[in-house]
Amino acid sequence: MVEKFKKILEKMETAKGGVFLFALMKMDELTDKWTVVLCAPWAKEGDAEIFKYVLNLIQSEFSQEELSTIARIGLFSKTDHLIGELMKYNSDTSISNEKVNGNQVHYGYIIKSNPSMKENFVEGAKTGNF
Repeated sequence: MVEKFKKILEKMETAKGGVFLFALMKMDELTDKWTVVLCAPWAKEGDAEIFKYVLNLIQSEFSQEELSTIARIGLFSKTDHLIGELMKYNSDTSISNEKVNGNQVHYGYIIKSNPSMKENFVEGAKTGNF
């Protein structure tokens, strides 16, 4: 599943630009379902168009059975406390049975954590000028 999400991340970064954080979490009462966590300069909280874009990418990669293991997709601001706590972990890091910002993370995987990325990286990614 992580490998498929890495493909999705690659597609997002190619099309939209860099991300601060991309992670999968099984948290709180949803012990057997994944929460997809995304924080990027181009993915604003409440942006229905970006939510739909991410959802479509996920639906294009996963089978119906795999999709049934995903409970929610969260778009977060870099200033959100949960994101701040998750960005303390490095990319490709597993989390197991830890409290993160008051949330019980039963299992998690940080696909990408890039807290030092600059906001203007997005424009560079779109134009190819880094």
